[in-house]
Amino acid sequence: MDSNRLKLLEKRYWAGESSLDEEHELKEAVRNDADGVSFELVSLFQEIAQNKDQILDADFDSDFWQKANNEKGKGGARIFTLSLFMRYAAVGIILFGITFALWNIVLKDEPVEAIAQTEMTTGDTYNDPQVAFEETKRALLFASEKLNKGKEPIKEIKRFYNAKVSIAGMQTDSMNTKKKTK
Repeated sequence: MDSNRLKLLEKRYWAGESSLDEEHELKEAVRNDADGVSFELVSLFQEIAQNKDQILDADFDSDFWQKANNEKGKGGARIFTLSLFMRYAAVGIILFGITFALWNIVLKDEPVEAIAQTEMTTGDTYNDPQVAFEETKRALLFASEKLNKGKEPIKEIKRFYNAKVSIAGMQTDSMNTKKKTK
């Protein structure tokens, strides 16, 4: 038999595309020790031929299920179930909803200072410089108050950093002073 044909049949066999007649041709080629047949195919067909006469005992099924049930009771791998995931997802959604609701309640209780529409117009709106100065001063004090309110947590972080550095034995003023370059 042609070695190219045998290689083609073997390729089709491993791809699962061969017919029964083609498989018989391959088996005949293996029996006749034809060139062009791979060692893997020869060993596979020999193994099939050797184990052709083996049969299962009548008790095989009962022995198998008995061993399988014994292994099952030993606490094998946990099986992931969708219902278990759904429980955790539901708890997460509930916690997220409660957090969102409380966050909105807290923010609604905080008064929001609205800026009057007249203050938002551009250009000179004050004829008297003293009134303009007072309004500017009030706006800058408002901005300063909000900025200082935001600096309070930073002071706590700085205090924590200084304590951490002093425990580590480093100098604390390295963060507070700028290096002078000459």
